[in-house]
Order: sequence, then C-alpha cells, then structure tokens
Amino acid sequence: MKPKKITKKKLVQLKSDHVEHNKWLASFGQPKITLEQFIAQVYGLNKVSTEFRPRTEKVSQISQAAEKHREQYPSLKLDIINSNCDRRESPKYTGTLIKGISTMHKSNAVPVLSKDEMISHASMRR
Repeated sequence: MKPKKITKKKLVQLKSDHVEHNKWLASFGQPKITLEQFIAQVYGLNKVSTEFRPRTEKVSQISQAAEKHREQYPSLKLDIINSNCDRRESPKYTGTLIKGISTMHKSNAVPVLSKDEMISHASMRR
C-alpha cells in the first residue's frame, strides 16, 4: 500500500516521524502502528479509526486507586453541616459627618461634609 514513489530521503523522514508518532500514541495508551500503516495514514490510503481505546489494565489501576482514595477519605455528609448561609447585609453609613455624595469634574464621586461644599460642587467650583 505504498504510494508510487518514495525517495530515500523521504523514507528516512517517514521512519523518524513513525517513531515519534508511536511515542505519541503510547502517551495516550494507544497501541503502536507499523511503518506501512503509518505511511498509509500519512498519504491517506486508508481510513484510521479515531476511536479512543484505553488500555484496560491502566483503567483498572486508576479505578482501584480512586476507590482506595474514597475509602481513605470519605466525603462529608451534607446533613451533618448545620450552618447559616444567608446573605450578609450590606454595610450602611449611620454617622452624621458626611451629608451625602456629590459628583465633581469627570464623574468623580466626592463625599460632602457641609452645606457650603454642596453649593460649590453644584456650581462646579473647587
């Protein structure tokens, strides 16, 4: 299933790419493919399955480790927790020093302390 012409230089490049591809497949737990399969895949001569096939032994090891972890560190039961999670009341100013908030130049919010400041802010004086 080789294409019509593959030069020696191209074959060397394909072999090195094949080795790298098999390393990449192994990192995902996939089986290795032969050089002929790789060449057919590169040149589009056959359809390659895109289905992910995990190794069963790795999956079983991971699931066993997860089960052991769950036994060692069980989840907290929600009925045990009895706390009040109501929203906090936002803080409000209750003092008498600040009379209000005024807008000065370029939408700058400024606290107002006296009636004179209210008048100067309204007339845009500093």
